[in-house]
Amino acid sequence: METFKLTRKEMANLLLALRDEENPVQILKEAWNKRHPNLTEQEAVNAFLSTQLSPIFEKIIKSGKVQGTFSINEIVALGSQIEHSEFKLTAVQNWAKRDAKEIIGAPDGGKKYSVYQAAMLFIIDDLKTVLDFTAIKNLLLKLFKQNGDYSDDVINPLDLYFAYSSIFEDLDPDGDQLMEAEDVDPSLAKIQKERTLEALIEKRAREYVDTHIEGLNEAQKKLVQNTIAVTVLTIQISFLQSVAKRYTNLALFF
Repeated sequence: METFKLTRKEMANLLLALRDEENPVQILKEAWNKRHPNLTEQEAVNAFLSTQLSPIFEKIIKSGKVQGTFSINEIVALGSQIEHSEFKLTAVQNWAKRDAKEIIGAPDGGKKYSVYQAAMLFIIDDLKTVLDFTAIKNLLLKLFKQNGDYSDDVINPLDLYFAYSSIFEDLDPDGDQLMEAEDVDPSLAKIQKERTLEALIEKRAREYVDTHIEGLNEAQKKLVQNTIAVTVLTIQISFLQSVAKRYTNLALFF
C-alpha cells in the first residue's frame, strides 16, 4: 500500500494555508495529483483507495481545515509526513520543553503551538542533521526574537522554512532528491566542479533574499543567505542518510 508523504515545500505550503485560513485540502490534492499524473478518473479513485493516509491528513480532509494552532502530538504527526525525515515524539518534547525551549518559546495559553513554532521545530529537525544544539541555538537566535511577535524578526520561521525547501526543490528538477547544479544553471559549468553546487545554492539564496525580503541591512542579508545555504544542504544530507540507513539494514538483515 502506498504511503502518502509531503516534500518540505508542500509541508510549508500546508502551514501557509493553515496560517492564512485558506483551504489546506487543496494543498494535499495538488501534492497527491503530482504523484499520480495522467490517470483516468477511475484510475485516480483506485490509486487513492490504495493510498495509506495518516490520521492527521484524514482529519484535515474530513474537516476541510485544521485549527491554526497545534499540540505537540499534532506537530509530530505533521512532521512525520515529511519525506526523508525522522520526527519522533520524545525528541520533539525534549526540544520544546528543554533543549530548544529558548528558541521555540512557550505555547499559547500553555497548550497549543502556532504555525510559526511548528515551522521552527521542522527547521530544528533539519539542522540537527549537521549541527549540535549549541550551534542551532546560536544560529536561530540571531534570526528570531523570542517575544512572540514574528513581525520584527530578521525572517520569520515559516518564511525561512518555505525559502529553503523551495530552493531545494528548484535545484532538484527531476524529483530524485539529488540536487543537480549544472542541469539547473549551465552557466555555472565554468566554475570548478567541486564548487558548482555550492555556487548555485549561494546564488539562489542571494536571489531569494533580494526579491522576497525587504528592510534588511547587508549583515542581515548575509545571515539569512548563509542560513538558507545551510538548511538546503541539510535536506540533501538527510536524504543521503536515509539511503545509507536502508543499505545498513539490508546488510545486517542478509
